[in-house]
Amino acid sequence: ADDMTRKGINISSKLKPGQKGKLETFWDELAIWDGLNDNLKWSRLYGGALLVVLIEGQDMSSPLKLDRIKEGQFKGVISLDRWMVNPSYYDL
Repeated sequence: ADDMTRKGINISSKLKPGQKGKLETFWDELAIWDGLNDNLKWSRLYGGALLVVLIEGQDMSSPLKLDRIKEGQFKGVISLDRWMVNPSYYDL
């Protein structure tokens, strides 16, 4: 997992170089790569894992609506191994 995430990604877009740097800094500040790395490790170690996107004010029991996310609401990601997650059959 460390080797897979060490170099990060190359961003191919029409963003200006300064904007790309801001995006990379944002990812570092919110530890996105650390979360992805943990998720890969835990997935292999525990036989499965989820990467949860943390959005301030978002009810996790409802579908994520990208168009309703405002600036500053994205708080990062958290990795949960398969034993930390319990399905709910009451909502089916």
